[in-house]
Amino acid sequence: MPEPTTVSDPVDVLMVEDQEALASSTVEYLTLSGVSAAYVSSAEEAHAALASRKPKLVILDVNLPGLSGFEFCRRLRRERGDIPIVFVSARTAEDGQILALSLGGDDYIAKPYSLAVSFGEHIYLLMGVTF
Repeated sequence: MPEPTTVSDPVDVLMVEDQEALASSTVEYLTLSGVSAAYVSSAEEAHAALASRKPKLVILDVNLPGLSGFEFCRRLRRERGDIPIVFVSARTAEDGQILALSLGGDDYIAKPYSLAVSFGEHIYLLMGVTF
């Protein structure tokens, strides 16, 4: 089984998620699907990781310790507006989803999620498969 990539390696996907079990299982699924992926547990760690690398996708939780996913999205859009952002959150209220998308999020996936269903299209796009 392939080992998940560490945040110091180049990655296709950087996940920002403070729930370690969820982040680990998502990164493992992406890795087994042929996508290099790593995770960090805070927006501050993500900002540091993004200083030296450019993933093809950021998966971003809303409720993070310290800087929220919403605030980090705002910052990321100002600094590096071209990286696609997929929000993941237990927040299912429509206003949170609208806010995430209005801040520059490209997609919003509610937790709990099915890895194959929720990330299948994103994996194909990362691998260059078009529909």
